[in-house]
Amino acid sequence: MRLTDRDKDIIEAVYRYRILRQDQIQRLFFGTAAAAQRVLVRLYDHTFLERKFLPVYEGRSPTLYVLDKRGAELLRAERGYE
Repeated sequence: MRLTDRDKDIIEAVYRYRILRQDQIQRLFFGTAAAAQRVLVRLYDHTFLERKFLPVYEGRSPTLYVLDKRGAELLRAERGYE
């Protein structure tokens, strides 16, 4: 999978903040929810990011993103993180 600079920046932001909601990532990197959804699903499907859902009593749980294995490997290899 070929990653864009924005993809790598998203992965790095999730690492720095430890956990980000989908709407937070959207505000930081995208103009629309649909664009954010497409990219985040791709990063999840290729194990750069992991999705988490919190239990809620009403409505939908926000989608939370944390770093996954390939995301950590990418940051070590390309951005010098330990």
